[in-house]
This record gives sequence, C-alpha cells and structure tokens, in this order.
Amino acid sequence: MPAEMLAETSMVFSTMLSPWHSIVDPVKFDRWVDRVAELRPTAMVGAHGPMICGARVEEAIERVRQVPYAAECVLPGQPMLDEILGALIAAA
Repeated sequence: MPAEMLAETSMVFSTMLSPWHSIVDPVKFDRWVDRVAELRPTAMVGAHGPMICGARVEEAIERVRQVPYAAECVLPGQPMLDEILGALIAAA
C-alpha cells in the first residue's frame, strides 16, 4: 500500500473507530504512545490495516500522535444507506 494512502486511511479509521479521540487529553495520550514507542517495535499488525514493518513503524507511531488533533469523522447515516440500497436495487 502506498505510504500516503496508508497514512490517510489509517487516520480515517482511527477517528471512526475511536470517536473519543476528540475529547482525549493530548498530553496523556502522547505518554501512552511513548510507552509503545519505547518498546521499539519492528512490526505492527492491526485488525483494520496491513502489517507495517521497518521505517513505516516509526511513521505510524508519529501518525498516531496526531489522532487527538484529527477532525471528527462524520459517519454515514440512514439517508446514505437508503441511497446505496437504491443504487444497488437500480443496478440489479
């Protein structure tokens, strides 16, 4: 996966899956990220993305530090679901 695509999609998923990110204390959050960084991981595997190895691990850790500052993700609601279902039905 291209680095830019990974950076963009990981931030979107982080904000979607952790809606609390907008109210977290960035200083305290950063201390928890420090704890992970201090382990000096060489690979990271998550449930919603590809395995990250090598230099990308440090990039991912730095990206996670930005989560408290990310904009809230607007999740699709019923109107969007209706639109998707309508398009699927029309295509069938």
